[in-house]
Parts: sequence; C-alpha cells; structure tokens
Amino acid sequence: MNCGLSVSLVGPRKIKELNRKYRHKDSVTDVLSSPLKEEKEMGDIFICSGQVKRQAKKIGISFEEELARMLTHGILHLVGYNHEKKHFDLQEKIVRKLL
Repeated sequence: MNCGLSVSLVGPRKIKELNRKYRHKDSVTDVLSSPLKEEKEMGDIFICSGQVKRQAKKIGISFEEELARMLTHGILHLVGYNHEKKHFDLQEKIVRKLL
C-alpha cells in the first residue's frame, strides 16, 4: 500500500504557532504530527530544526541522530503510538537501525 507523508523542517516561530493552534500550548516543541483523514495520506510532520539542534547539543549527539529520532517519533504518532513506554522503546530500536 502506498501512502503520502509530508515532513517539514520549520523554525521556532512556526512550530510555536502550530503547537498553540493544535495543542493549545504556547511553547516551542521539537516535533508535531498531524494525521490526515484522506485514504492515501498518512499525515504531516513538522520538526523544529533549531530545537532539534539544541537538544542534540545538550545530550551530546549529532543533529542527524536527533533528527532521525524526531522523525521516527512523529511517524509513530501517526500510526497510533502515544508516549507510552512501547512508543519510546520502538523509537529507539528504529533509530539504532537507521544509524
């Protein structure tokens, strides 16, 4: 089955705007996922590249590794995971395989 997925790297102003609009949180976040209701569309993922860069530096990893983690995190949200332990375990397993 083929399906579409949109991934956008955005700045802090845009991610804060989206976070406020869809989650009612007035803050910058690292990744947001928005599922689409259309049959062949998986959804949209917005990643704040500046936030990802700050997080990577803070934990001592590369930007690319943290970006892979955020993309994986967003995709898992689109397929139904919601911050339970399984979500993070699967996320880290996928990231290890990607790198």
